[in-house]
Amino acid sequence: MKIQNLISRFVDSYRKSVRRFSLTFAVSIVLALLICYCIIIDDIEDIQGYLMMALCSGMLLSLLLTLVAEKYGFSRLIPAVITAVYVVVCTWLLNRFENNVFTIMTYAGVNGALFCLVAYEVFLFSGTDNTFGYLVSQGFYTVLLTSVVMAGVCICIAAFTNLIYDFNDSYKLYLIAATLIYLVIGVNHYLACLPEDGDEVSVPKVYSLVFNKAALAIYLLLLAILYIYLFKSIITMNLPRGRINIFASLALLMFCGYYLSVRCEDSPAHQSYLRLGGWLMLPVVLIQAVAVYIRIDDLGVTAPRWLSLACDVIALLFIADSLFVHRVNWLFLAMAAVCLLVTVGPLNCLTISNRWQQQIIENVLKKNNMLDFDNAVIPNGMISYDDQKKLLSAYDYLYYQEDETLSERQKYLISKDPEVLYGFGYEDHNPYVHSKECWWDAGEATEFDVAGYRTMKNVSYYGFEANRQEVIIEGYDLTEQLRSFVNGFDEDNRPEHVRFAVDDGVIEVLSIYAACREDGTFEHVRLSGYLLRK
Repeated sequence: MKIQNLISRFVDSYRKSVRRFSLTFAVSIVLALLICYCIIIDDIEDIQGYLMMALCSGMLLSLLLTLVAEKYGFSRLIPAVITAVYVVVCTWLLNRFENNVFTIMTYAGVNGALFCLVAYEVFLFSGTDNTFGYLVSQGFYTVLLTSVVMAGVCICIAAFTNLIYDFNDSYKLYLIAATLIYLVIGVNHYLACLPEDGDEVSVPKVYSLVFNKAALAIYLLLLAILYIYLFKSIITMNLPRGRINIFASLALLMFCGYYLSVRCEDSPAHQSYLRLGGWLMLPVVLIQAVAVYIRIDDLGVTAPRWLSLACDVIALLFIADSLFVHRVNWLFLAMAAVCLLVTVGPLNCLTISNRWQQQIIENVLKKNNMLDFDNAVIPNGMISYDDQKKLLSAYDYLYYQEDETLSERQKYLISKDPEVLYGFGYEDHNPYVHSKECWWDAGEATEFDVAGYRTMKNVSYYGFEANRQEVIIEGYDLTEQLRSFVNGFDEDNRPEHVRFAVDDGVIEVLSIYAACREDGTFEHVRLSGYLLRK
């Protein structure tokens, strides 16, 4: 009886979704049929791929327009016409400007904005603090349900092909089944869960237990680690480049998610988090902003750094809402605007980063009087090392960008090798050119005599800081032995075994990569082996 009720509820919810979101359902059917056709013929033309991309975007647009029409009482014919025109135009644009990175970036930005607008409308419909937790929990339930159905269908296909009749390319049956189940059944079942205007939604207890309690504790632990790192940086007055960005970004992302999620909780602890969480995140935003500024000041703006700044802006908006506004709906409009800002128009992440790198080159050239009256470059190999480093870094960034993203001036600045165009090249800039490098590994000769030794321990050493004065492993100073080995290394007469003597034993080396400069300092030291003690 319970199974019958479950099936009945599933069918009823699916019918409800088809009636309410008939336009989105129709678009999903067309997309699924197109994918199945490409699977059957085992080929996909460019125009078919662009049509699939347009239909995916059309599903988001149709969903948004359906929600808007439902809320404001528009005719359902208007969303259908707009969606059809949008899919046709989007397909034509993707095909017309194929292999253009700006086209793909605009497509991604528009889809991101559409998703945020759909979320905005859904939150307006519900108007409760439970909305985010409800949507996430229903998403997990839909994935679980469709995965169970998919598993059952796969078992039936496997039984048929193994016991009754085996098709050629029977794997296509699995792909077609996955397309229909996840795209048609799964998506539309999830749409049936979207609240209607004025609906009250609730969050399952399992979601509250897992996400709002257990996972929130892990997030607070990460926040504590970031605070310890912050105090360490303040005490030592040293903030290493590129270390905290990813963890700070994760903390900010988790804060945004938990700010939306724990609003449904009434416990004093969660309410305290809503009041104080924004203040706790301000130092994290600050230290990430400083870390990004250090990278920008050193090597200029790049696309990832521009996107990182955009994420910081979104996090600041969430913090501002938690401290002053306390209404989350407008945040989705802000996120939609940011998505469009960094992908469409003159401030997109590619154009702004290319312009910034161009300006770095132009500033170095002007500073060193390397431009003539026509703004042509005058080679000068005598500029400072720091200026060389900045110029070559910007040159490398522009050199590996797509041609359509570069202006004529930017193309000119990378039109020739730097040795020809600027009068200096990578060898003049590279601090390792005058180093003696050594690559050695034991290969298959990994057997060695352990007689007379009491213990054996695997040891390794990794050091990539420039101008390393000494190499110490497990308390043993190997500086002189390593320097002697590197300087005397002969590629044509490679030793079969390498061992370094220590006070109470020996280190049998398995691999070495090291570079020793003329002044005796090391670069890029990497060593692994076994420490044998007597």
